[in-house]
Amino acid sequence: MSGAGNEQYDDDSAEEEESNEYDENSDDSDSDDDEESEDDEESVGDEENGISKEEQERALAELAKKKEDDVRAAEEAAKKKAEEDSAKNKVSLKTKLKAATDLIKTTSAFSENRRLENEQAVETFMENYRICCQGKQGDRVDKYVPKKEQARQISFFTGMKTYISDCESFKRCVLDGELDSIPELPPWHCIAALDSLMMSGGTGDKSHISIRMPRRQLTDGEMSKVIDILESRQKINTLCLSGTAGWEQMVDDGGKSEEDDDDVPRYTDLLIDALTKAKETNKFELYNLELEYSLPNDHRAQAFWVSFAALVSQHKTLSCVKLAFKRRKTVVAHNMMEAHIDDNTEMMPALIKVGFTGNTKLRQLSLSRCGLTDRNVVDLLRALKTMSLTDLNLSENSLGERGVTTLSGHIVKYGKYLKKLNIYGNNCQDGGAKELCLAVLAHPNLTSLNIGQNDLTSVSVDNIIYLIRSKSNLSELMCSMNFLGRDTSRILKEMILNKCVYSLDLSYNVATETSSPSLFRLLRKNKTLTDLNFEGNQLPPEAGRRLHEIFTIHTTKETKDEPGTKSSENNTLLHFGVFQGNFIHTEICQFIEKTLEFNRETHGKEVYPYEPEKLRPKYDHGKRSSSLCSIL
Repeated sequence: MSGAGNEQYDDDSAEEEESNEYDENSDDSDSDDDEESEDDEESVGDEENGISKEEQERALAELAKKKEDDVRAAEEAAKKKAEEDSAKNKVSLKTKLKAATDLIKTTSAFSENRRLENEQAVETFMENYRICCQGKQGDRVDKYVPKKEQARQISFFTGMKTYISDCESFKRCVLDGELDSIPELPPWHCIAALDSLMMSGGTGDKSHISIRMPRRQLTDGEMSKVIDILESRQKINTLCLSGTAGWEQMVDDGGKSEEDDDDVPRYTDLLIDALTKAKETNKFELYNLELEYSLPNDHRAQAFWVSFAALVSQHKTLSCVKLAFKRRKTVVAHNMMEAHIDDNTEMMPALIKVGFTGNTKLRQLSLSRCGLTDRNVVDLLRALKTMSLTDLNLSENSLGERGVTTLSGHIVKYGKYLKKLNIYGNNCQDGGAKELCLAVLAHPNLTSLNIGQNDLTSVSVDNIIYLIRSKSNLSELMCSMNFLGRDTSRILKEMILNKCVYSLDLSYNVATETSSPSLFRLLRKNKTLTDLNFEGNQLPPEAGRRLHEIFTIHTTKETKDEPGTKSSENNTLLHFGVFQGNFIHTEICQFIEKTLEFNRETHGKEVYPYEPEKLRPKYDHGKRSSSLCSIL
């Protein structure tokens, strides 16, 4: 039974497999038939539409050709646009080149005119001063001098002879009126010099003159002469009264009375009135106004500074304003300080808002020692936004780390025209210095930075090195009076191959003898630096011998092919501060100064042919007094 059942089961399964194979074959044949029928239908449809295979291939070929034509046309259009852009760039480059050439010609013409005007003005100045000394000047001098001092002069003042000689050799420009450079200038000779300066500058629309008064207590006659010049001249380049005293005196009593009498005018009132009346004529032009440590700062001075702010806003020709409040005086009897204008928290915002906001002509602004704090930074930034300042001096204020950080965060946006920034003496510390270095690095136009006396330590050295290495247009860097210590040598090493920075100040950082090797290599290798201040770093006496070798002038003999030359290992350095605060012998410092003088006469006149002020000795090397010591 079981065998028969198995045989029957095998037969049934075989039949099922055969039926399945038949079904699969039938499905394949059906699908083939369907494909053939579809092809037939398509061919029939194409034939019915009248499109043959040849026509299809021809259409495809035309389509491909059209695409190639489109690509070719796009390439030609791109090529034509590139040629047009190139032509525009060439025109732009030519325009820029022409503008640069015109600027160079204008600058050269101005510089050459300055030299010619100086030559003409020196003769007039000297002749007029000689007439004054001979007593032939009349009331132009005598009316400003008390009767007991009206004795006739018989000779030139010694310092005036030197000043005139420097002007004749164009070491100075007589039209700059640098009376503050004449040591111990007596009042009578100062008044005679002011009169000679006014006459040498001509009248009307002729050349500008500048007035820089001696930094001392001025007499009534000297202040009256300055005010008379302001009332009579139409063009004044610079009025510098910085460091002068006496402007708070009453006019009638010669400064003897200290009573607060509102009915008696003071010389500050006369000064403001003269500048205001001159401006009302619409012909008066004043470009630079410097009033540092000269004008009132006590509780009575608020009215003066309000009127001064209004005056600055009216003088649209002003391009430079320098202010600094007078130092506080200690009232010894009460062990306290006098009332000071920067105690008034509303004064500085008002001065900034009224005097400087919106003044688009102003380029240089100095608010040194004006009591600024971190609370004034926002007001200052608002003013910067509406101005086009290129030089901002905020030294010796109290911005602190918070204020400097706030300023750094917005200086790129609001001070986009700035080229020089001075934050000296604001106690910003390492945190503020880091943010400031990053802001200067991101600023496209800033080329000069002063971060001296801000309690910086060796922590800031990496930020300073990164700034020097990364900012290609940095030209001046001042880091004096900090605590960089022995890491100062790392900054010197970074400067060896630097070709941008021409002025570097690392004085009083206690660098010690460890910085000597880097300093010597810098002096030998770097040919860009023209000004290096390294005073107060405790260099040992042995460093003097190496410096003597570097600055020794060697003479090559003249041959048939080449003339003889004089040179030292450093021919480009014009100013080098090393005398004060180092253990270097005075004779070596004076020897170095002789070489620097040779550099200024050769390389310096090539670099600054029309700027004699940059070729004067800048640092003391022990010549002024025999009692000076090179060790602090």
